[in-house]
Formats: sequence, C-alpha cells, structure tokens
Amino acid sequence: MDSKPNIVLLLADDLGIGDVGCYGKTTIRTPDIDCLAREGVKLTQHIAVAQLCTPSRAAFLTGRYLIRSGMASSNQYRALQWNAGSGGLPENETTFAKLLQQQGYTTGLIVSSTFAKYSKMDSLSVSFHFYSASTTAQVIDISTMIALAKHQGATSLMDIYPTVVRLAGGILPQDRVIDGRNLMPLLQGRTQSSEHEFLFHCCGSYLHAVRWHQKDSNEAIWKAHYVTPVFHPLGAGTCYGKGICPCFGEGMTQHEPLLLFDLSRDPSEAKPLSADTEPLFDTVVERIGRAIEEHRRTLTPVPEQLSLYNIIWKPWLQPCCGTFPFCWCDKEGDSTQNL
Repeated sequence: MDSKPNIVLLLADDLGIGDVGCYGKTTIRTPDIDCLAREGVKLTQHIAVAQLCTPSRAAFLTGRYLIRSGMASSNQYRALQWNAGSGGLPENETTFAKLLQQQGYTTGLIVSSTFAKYSKMDSLSVSFHFYSASTTAQVIDISTMIALAKHQGATSLMDIYPTVVRLAGGILPQDRVIDGRNLMPLLQGRTQSSEHEFLFHCCGSYLHAVRWHQKDSNEAIWKAHYVTPVFHPLGAGTCYGKGICPCFGEGMTQHEPLLLFDLSRDPSEAKPLSADTEPLFDTVVERIGRAIEEHRRTLTPVPEQLSLYNIIWKPWLQPCCGTFPFCWCDKEGDSTQNL
C-alpha cells in the first residue's frame, strides 16, 4: 500500500442500513455499492453520531462528540436553518482535511448546496483547497471508507477522522480530546473488535443511551437506555407524526430503572433485561454509570453554536452570487466557489 494513498469519502444523507443490496435490500439495485462492500470491508455496527445533518457532519469532520464543539443543541433547533446564520463549526476546531493538507494533500469538498448550512464559510476555507456546491439535491456529500468482516463492538462516524489522519501519515491534535478511534487494525483484519469500549448516544446535548462492549468479553454488547422518544405510531421506531423525534420534554419517556439490552443476543432491542432475568444487570448498570461520570469529567464549557441567536437569518452574512437580495445563480456553474 502506498504510504499516502488517495482518500475519497462518500457521505450520503438519509441512507439507512436497509436501503442497499449488500445489507439485504432486494427491491432496489445498488450493484456498485455492493461491489465495494464485497471487495472491501462491510461494517455491521457503524453508528452516526447524530440523527440530523448539521451535527452529524460536525462530528465526522472533527472526530469529536458534538458537546465538545458546541454543535450539540440544548433547545429544539438541532440543525442550522440558513446559510446566513452565525453558528457553525468553530474556527478553533481542526478538521481532518486541514491535517491532511499538512501532509501534502490537496483537499476538496463537493456537496449539495444545503451543506453550507452546517458550517461557517471561514472554517471551510481553511480546511479545503476547493469547495464546490451543487444545486442538485441528489449529490452525495463527501467521501466513505467501505472497508468485509463481521466484527464485535461498534464503530462510529467519528472514527473516520483518526483513520484518514493515520493513513496520511499525520499526527492527531494533542491539545484536545479526539473521541474517534483508528479503524485500520479492524479494516485490515488484525483485530476483530472495535477499540471503543463505550459509545455515548446523545440527542442534542441530552444523553439518551450508552453502549458498552466489555473488553474482557467477546460476546456481550450492552446498551442502556435512560430516555426514549414516544414513537408514533406505536412501535414504529420513529416519530412520523412530528417529523423528527424530540430530544427532551413532552414526548419522551424516562426509564427508571433503565432499559438494558444485550445486542449480541438481541440486536433489535426487543427484549429488555432486568435484575430478575440477567444476573449481571446491577454490575452492568453500575459500570455504565461510572463511564458516564468519567466522560463528563472530560467536558469543558463551550459556546452553543445552535442557540436561537446563532441560527436566525442575518442578511449581512448571506452568501450572494447574484445581486442582493436576489442571491441565486443563473448558471449551475456559477455555484462553484474556489476558496
């Protein structure tokens, strides 16, 4: 392998595990994706960090939980709504693209026009040599590593960050916590388990669940739910009546005691365990509780990027390739900006 290979990542919006052939879809043909999975590695428990585009991309580019960069919302606004908002990825965050530039890479971002809503243009300009925004809704955003081995534990979208930095010969920032883990040992078959022992599932800034893969166990993958949405319709697994499920307040169910599942035996989370049915119940709950406290001690306060002030439209920040206030381009080619 070239010590500095070309790296292409493809990130698709609203693509579920049941939407492509290599994961069992039979009604839609996806031969090219299936070929990538067949000739590479297919991850079986690869988890997005957030349910929506804005925060998910922030974690993808920084390798960090959203709460660390201020991209985790404590209100109902969980994604930037306008190009001309003042919120976005803080300029003191270091994306993997910037680290790759330091290793001699030319970096580029080819996205749908809505991607600009998630980040400040200044952050994009220092991270990518060129930036191209397309008005075509079907454009896939930015690069995937499809590596085919079933493995234990879970991987995260945050893992892309340390993986591509390692492939490029770079060094991870030492002045901040990087929550992602290098995937290369797993992708190359040198290990059969993820480096993650705990993964924290948050909705905005609210902790909803924790996943624990015991390092001394090749089997147990525990998942504890502290809060779950009231799904609509009942049993749907989502909130069709509300558009997206809430993170807090009405429409949430607090679990006391918590809901505990062993994903190695119950991957669909259909049979919650209890102290009566699982001898390790109390031990697992206590260990997960300690992990939460340890995680919280690593957090430091940062400005909230998705506050009401930061998400409202500010005309003086509106990118404009026409004549203000008519900010649209006559030609599709005019939507390309070189940064």
